[in-house]
Amino acid sequence: MKRALALRAVNPPGQYLTQGITSEVFPCYSCSLAASTLCFKALVVKKFIAMRIPSVFSVFLLCFSLLAWVGCGNESSTPETTEKPRKELPGIKSDPGLERVSEAIEAEPERADLYASRAQMWYDKNNYDNAIFDLRNAIVLDSTNIDYHYLLTDVYLDYFQSRLALKTIKRAVSLDPDNIESLLTQAEVELTLEQREDALATINEVVRLDPRNPDAYLLLGQTFAESGDTARAINATQEAVEIDPDLIDGWIILGKLHASIGTDIAERFFDTALSIDTSDIAAVHAKADFLRDQGELRKAIELYQKTTRLDRQYVTGHFNAGLLFMELEEVEKAREEFQITVKNDPLHIRGHFFLGYAQEVLGNFSEAQRNYETALRFAPDYVLAQEGLARVSG
Repeated sequence: MKRALALRAVNPPGQYLTQGITSEVFPCYSCSLAASTLCFKALVVKKFIAMRIPSVFSVFLLCFSLLAWVGCGNESSTPETTEKPRKELPGIKSDPGLERVSEAIEAEPERADLYASRAQMWYDKNNYDNAIFDLRNAIVLDSTNIDYHYLLTDVYLDYFQSRLALKTIKRAVSLDPDNIESLLTQAEVELTLEQREDALATINEVVRLDPRNPDAYLLLGQTFAESGDTARAINATQEAVEIDPDLIDGWIILGKLHASIGTDIAERFFDTALSIDTSDIAAVHAKADFLRDQGELRKAIELYQKTTRLDRQYVTGHFNAGLLFMELEEVEKAREEFQITVKNDPLHIRGHFFLGYAQEVLGNFSEAQRNYETALRFAPDYVLAQEGLARVSG
């Protein structure tokens, strides 16, 4: 089960609004792990690619496979085709690993595993288009390999194409209807699409096959939470951690659920998660969120900064620490956090905005103007950035 989906915020985005002297210019934000993993990804759209085919037989083999695939017309069992193979491979020669696999594909174009291996490399580089194209080739050559369907589902999810992800995972389920991993993934995607009744039916099927599956109860709790039934969400999640006491995600979610209804035991659940693994970024971040909401800003900052020590590329920790420094009117410290945020994630729109705002407060109007302009380049309708730009350039 993809952890980013399992840890989707229990409360809707926009719940958190910073308080204090700058509150009127601070937009709402959600500091959940899911926001950091599923949002602000660079969506660099690249062309579909294909290998040069070395022989007439190879051309015939691939064309025959594609024609059979398209001609089938069964949406539930075959992936969609939108591009024809192309002979150029942009980006291949810049990566020795990709080049080696591509040479192997050229020598043995009928091997599905080679296309899948190259798709994984593309996926690791966030090159979703190329990953999708290679996985489609792999599935044409070996449509019964469930792992190919799993990977294609993950690519579609990270590419924000949830409906295609659902079609893909349903194909995997059709290959092995009793495969619990496939069913759990299907339920996750159905939740992503807010198809809660379908998700419940899928989760019930998992429970029928494995009555003590903790991930099933975790998803059941999430389904209840998103339906507004907090009591049943708590009960289901409690069942998950009773089955698996080391289920960190379950303890985190229990903490969020209890915090959402104001019980005085919420902190215990975050502490339990941390007792299982003090270096788990999701657990550290969740405890920081809780402390922030309790008004313990400095303690929250310490934990946000801990997440950045655990993973120097974890920009959400820097960004959230910067927001709290702004609330504490420690603007220079906030500026440093926002600078690190946009250095590590150049597409972090709010990072550019808040860096501009910090520069403006410090009197650095030319720098603020550049930051506001950068934010607007990515989001032309960002009203707060428009207003900031008007202030510093007027």
